Parts: sequence; structure tokens; C-alpha cells
Amino acid sequence: MKPLPILCLWLLFMASGFSLWSQEKWISDNEMQFKIKIPPNYSQSKIQDGSDKILTVMSPDQNIFVRVRAMKATAQFTTEILQQVFEQNIIKGAQRIMNEAGDLHGIPARASAYSWNVEGSDVILAVYYIVQNNFAYVVWAAVPKNQAQHYSAIADGIIDSFDLLTPSSSGTFAGISNNSGGSGQVALIACNLGMQVDNNYRVNSNVQTFTAHTHKIHLGFSYRGNTYATPFAFKWYSRTHNQLVQEYFLNTPNENGGHGYGFISNNGNPWPQGKYYVEIWHNGKMLGSTDFEIQ
Repeated sequence: MKPLPILCLWLLFMASGFSLWSQEKWISDNEMQFKIKIPPNYSQSKIQDGSDKILTVMSPDQNIFVRVRAMKATAQFTTEILQQVFEQNIIKGAQRIMNEAGDLHGIPARASAYSWNVEGSDVILAVYYIVQNNFAYVVWAAVPKNQAQHYSAIADGIIDSFDLLTPSSSGTFAGISNNSGGSGQVALIACNLGMQVDNNYRVNSNVQTFTAHTHKIHLGFSYRGNTYATPFAFKWYSRTHNQLVQEYFLNTPNENGGHGYGFISNNGNPWPQGKYYVEIWHNGKMLGSTDFEIQ
């Protein structure tokens, strides 16, 4: 299971309110096979550091710093080695306050949190170490410790959008199981919403009403047909606010049918009350939708 958002885990307070960002933009790197979503007013820069590529994202007030360092990985690469090199060379002197094996919405990762003093200022770091598909990634964010109450949820949301452009080689990417179904045209067989999933990322309930403090709303579905060439798209809407809340994509194995999983998170802040719905799309066609309500 994915660990709790790292920045939030070490803070007692969270920013109030929940932003319905509808104009976020994706940044993709086809060479290093990743993408990440950022708010439209954030600055971005890309540099080459030897064979590593570094994407840096900064909020307008410079209080949220997010960076992705991507590199080619050999067979000897592990997340432990990646972490050791990063700690010794990039964040030297940082004090590790959390470290555990987990995943970043289905991508196997080592998740860590740090306290770090940079030029006399204390900051909190959230770091995910990922080794997948012959690439290694360090996805990390920094916020000022004295401003973390206000900025941590936003930084966590940006990190949580990080995704691979190719499926994870572990077979656990995005909660896809290896069930086989029919072949031919892609179609939904079943779709459930719930507040919990099992170890196979299956939603074993069908909940239509959630409280404003529900951290994650899980979506599980079964499908038939081979969707390997084109990913699924999930579009979460607020019917009450007439607004797209979030959209993301799900790559699947090269199999005839299976089980898919996705979720939407409020990053620890209360949901705006109202009526919502989620649509599941494939190859430009909406396969189905389901309604739910936040009370």
C-alpha cells in the first residue's frame, strides 16, 4: 500500500480548504519516460547533469520546490543504492525522519522524509526513490519548515502526480492484476467506488456517499479486451461546481482483460460538499461513469 503523503505525515496541521485545479499542465520527458503535473503558474527548468536529467519546478513565491532527477539504471541499481548516493551527494547533512518501502500510486518506491538546514533555513523534504524499466528516479519536494502548514498539501499533490510513460516492470503498476478475460472490443464489466482496497487493489464495496474528510476515494473496475496500446483515462468531475477536478491515465499489461484501479485524494483537506462523478475513457470513447456525493 502507498504510504501516507510524506510531508503531511510529519506535520500536525494542514492548509485549510481544497483546491479544484482544472488547469494543471503535464510535463513529459519521452527520453527518461516520465511525466508530472504542475499548476499552470509554476516555473520549470530542465538541465543536464552528466548523464542525469533534472527537472525543477518552483512556485511563484518560491516556497514550494519540486525536482525530478532521472537517469539510466543498470541491473545493479536498487532503491537503497539510489538513496545512499542521493543522501551523500545531494542532500548531505539532512536528517532522515522517515524511511520505508512502499509505492507511489502503484509504482514501487522507497519513501523517505528529512529535516534539512539549507543556508540557515530549516526545510522539510519528501523523497521517493524509484528504479523501474531500466531507469532510476528521485522525485522530491522541499518546503520551509515554518511554512509547511500552508504548503505541504500542494507539494504532496504535485509529487503524487508523477507517473511512468511505460508500465512498471513489477506487475503492480497502478494496481493491475493478471486476471484474464475476453478478447475483442474493450468494455467495462464492473465498476465500484469505496473507501478501502485489499492487497490486490480491489475495491470490495460499492459506496456512493462519502464524508468531506474521506482521504481517498478508490475506484476499482474489471474490463475485457486488450488496452495495452492505449491507456485508460479517468476524469473526475464536480457536478455541483461544474468543474473537472482531476484527470490521469492508466497503462495496462498486454493481456485480454483484467482489473484496473485508480483513486482521487483530497491531500488531507476537507472535500467541498456536493455531487461528483467519474468517467472511464479508452481510445477516445467513454466506457462508463459512476456518480457519488460528498456530504
